[in-house]
Amino acid sequence: MDDPSPNSNHLHDLIESGYLPEAVVNFIVLLGWSSGTEQEFFTLSELEKVFDIKGISKSPSTYDTDKLRWMNGEYIRKKTLDEFIAIASPWIDKALQRSYDKAKICAMIQKRVEVLSEIPDMISFLNNISTIDVNLYDNVKSKCNINEAKRKGKLIGRPKGTVPVETVRIKYKKLILDLKNGHSLSQCAKLHGLSRNTIVKVKKIISN
Repeated sequence: MDDPSPNSNHLHDLIESGYLPEAVVNFIVLLGWSSGTEQEFFTLSELEKVFDIKGISKSPSTYDTDKLRWMNGEYIRKKTLDEFIAIASPWIDKALQRSYDKAKICAMIQKRVEVLSEIPDMISFLNNISTIDVNLYDNVKSKCNINEAKRKGKLIGRPKGTVPVETVRIKYKKLILDLKNGHSLSQCAKLHGLSRNTIVKVKKIISN
């Protein structure tokens, strides 16, 4: 149940759907009450101080699912990486068939997650990954090889001679989507601030 409705907005159901308790409480309070200010985010302690029945509206309130998702996303983005790892871990474990570095995964997806239940779909591709030969980074004409790439700090893999494709797919997810949608190299270079050479390498990696 990823999209709760007014008839199913019990706190337990919402939490099971991937919403944070503090976000739900904040959202519900604002359904029929206003602080009289522009402030939209309140902690429980702040609500205790500012809540006044004079702020309760007589007009019917509107249950806006989009606003709840937005507010929940804002609460997620305000969390530290360690806090996000803690709440995201059950959803990561549910999605993946083997162990990965959760800190790296969370660092890449935290800004894009609005509801925790979105996490499995975001990372499910990690169950179908392959590896690539780092020799693809060798280029005689430009005198570039694996050691030179490492020296320049490029994303080129691990000690055993291969780099996980999932690392590339996560880092360049939006670029890969644009490429699949038919954007040219020049368009992608402008949109993502990358060199054409980098984009060509990404295409080669994901096509293998």
